[in-house]
Amino acid sequence: MKDRMHFGAFLQPVLISVLLVLPAGCTLKSAGPGGRAVVHVERLADEGVYFHGVHVHSGDDGLVISGELKRRYTHVAAGRGHVDVAVIGPGGDVIGKVSTFYVPKVISTRGPRGSYFRVHLPFSPPNGSVVRIVHHRRSGPAGGVGGTFDCGANAAAGHRSR
Repeated sequence: MKDRMHFGAFLQPVLISVLLVLPAGCTLKSAGPGGRAVVHVERLADEGVYFHGVHVHSGDDGLVISGELKRRYTHVAAGRGHVDVAVIGPGGDVIGKVSTFYVPKVISTRGPRGSYFRVHLPFSPPNGSVVRIVHHRRSGPAGGVGGTFDCGANAAAGHRSR
């Protein structure tokens, strides 16, 4: 009994630490071969969904951002909307923004399946830039599947860092 209490006293702070660090969604990634640009990725989801496996790649033809959007197990009614992406330069100015639908359009409630997104921006950001992705519950243009569009109210561009 005493061993079980010591293990619980050890496990509780570890679990709390992990749960506090994981949702923060900030990672430093090298975008591109040879370390072309180092960007900071901010993943800002809402209470019902989260971003998983976000990748940022920089090449000669620009920046490619892709990832998966998953529903939290604690939320049943979540999932419609689109993904807003903004690239903020080291000085704090928005140097690019775009919106895209994820596919499938409704995030699955069954098992580990999620919805996927991919956007291409025709430039490579300078070192120290921030790529911010946000799940935006507002719907985009009617009939949109995949592709990119201008949301008109890009939530990633208007959001301030924590």
